[in-house]
Amino acid sequence: MALFLSSFVLSQETKGSFGSVVIDGETYNQASVRPEFKVSNLAVALDIYFYFNSKGIKMDTWDFSDGKSAYRTLIDKIYYLKWGEPSDNFYFMFGSLPSVTMGQGILVGGYSNAIDYPSERRSGLDLKVRGYGVGLEAIYSDFKKNSPGLVGARLSYAPINKIEFGVSYAKDMNQFSGLADADEDGYPDVYDKYPDDEQKYSEFEENKSFWYENYTSLCGIEGCPDMPFENWFEGVKGNEFSLSDQDEDPVSGFGFDVIYKATDWLSAYGQYASLRGEYLDPLNPVDREGIEQKSNLGYGFSFPGIHADLGFFSLRAEYRQSSRGFTFGYWDRSYETNRVQVAVEEGGDNSIITKESQLYNFGELKGFFVQFNSSLLNAINFDMSYQDMSGEKWENSNSDDLGVYVEDSNKSFTAVLSILPSFIPKVNKLEAFYQQKNVPNPFDFVQDLSTISGVSASVEMTGGMVLVYTQTTSYIKNLDSGSLEPVTSVNIETQMSF
Repeated sequence: MALFLSSFVLSQETKGSFGSVVIDGETYNQASVRPEFKVSNLAVALDIYFYFNSKGIKMDTWDFSDGKSAYRTLIDKIYYLKWGEPSDNFYFMFGSLPSVTMGQGILVGGYSNAIDYPSERRSGLDLKVRGYGVGLEAIYSDFKKNSPGLVGARLSYAPINKIEFGVSYAKDMNQFSGLADADEDGYPDVYDKYPDDEQKYSEFEENKSFWYENYTSLCGIEGCPDMPFENWFEGVKGNEFSLSDQDEDPVSGFGFDVIYKATDWLSAYGQYASLRGEYLDPLNPVDREGIEQKSNLGYGFSFPGIHADLGFFSLRAEYRQSSRGFTFGYWDRSYETNRVQVAVEEGGDNSIITKESQLYNFGELKGFFVQFNSSLLNAINFDMSYQDMSGEKWENSNSDDLGVYVEDSNKSFTAVLSILPSFIPKVNKLEAFYQQKNVPNPFDFVQDLSTISGVSASVEMTGGMVLVYTQTTSYIKNLDSGSLEPVTSVNIETQMSF
């Protein structure tokens, strides 16, 4: 009886914090309480917070005006709800997903729905079930959106102990839904002149009477016969992007893999995947009739691949080859920051750029990939991956020609360094990460849209207080110049446990 009761001992800790956070370009003070509970295999952490500034409390994070708003408010306050560990026969993680890989990672590799936390809070699910030789992995990146950035599943079957077959599917149901829309009125913030008011979106609409007076001064009170006011007004308003007026733009991928488990710590594998979608053909963007010509996305495979896991050290290495219009690990750590962005075209109009639309840059490629993770004396963790491929890459022309595929390198580099509390007194956490993908040389450290970096530190102060500093930097195209500019998210807070 005593043994049974001991397995259900309640572990509880509550942390309070006060700091600042930037949301949609506006700085707020943040006060939060994060109670954490653990009973056996179940762990729960809540994230109860308030944002406020000189204008008052930001109430849209506590909206119970209708069922949908109440649902979003409640699940938003769950930081995570977890059962077990990823290696268990049954495991799930609901809420913040720091890193998720499906299968061997050819489609989903290191995906995170928390890359821009706390300015963006997503509530996702990572599920793993195994038994009787059958396995299921499922991912849903955000239950607060109808079209999340990632919905995926992998089904596996092991007919004998050493061999496993798996099939995978992943999908972004609508890349446009990745555009920030604070008031959820269907008009992304970059186009919305009233981003915090779901009843308004356009200065032109709010001043329609003024424009009607302008129209009647030109056409008279009866109006122009060949140009009714509403038609004229639509031309005056210009580009007012609305999600409801756009066709959905999904992208998906299908894959399969085979794993041979030679020992408990060593396995060999092969994997294949194809992406389903299309991009504008760079070699022939329009036909003689001016109709856009699209090309289908491509495929890639890895074989042979090896994975060794010795506990304190793990290594993964594979040979890779891909066709045009494909990139390995399409859903990666930075996916939520670059799945869709807004850039400027010649003439000043805004243009929406999806990650899918940029895959024309990658031609036929082949090379190798290596990843290793090590833990030294329970003091330092280091996780690094490197890809070195060569073949075709698209190069724009400086003349009137469209451009051409040229021979070039395609390399990627990702690194995460963590120093654990036992190594430096007073330091609870010290972490730095850097990622850059699909560039000629990532060690030149020339930033592009794939570049993302960050640091995180937690230091003990007097009186049981802890100072927490988090900074993440990614890059977007400047709407005015078209050049890259950094987007830096900084979160500074003071915590205490009680």
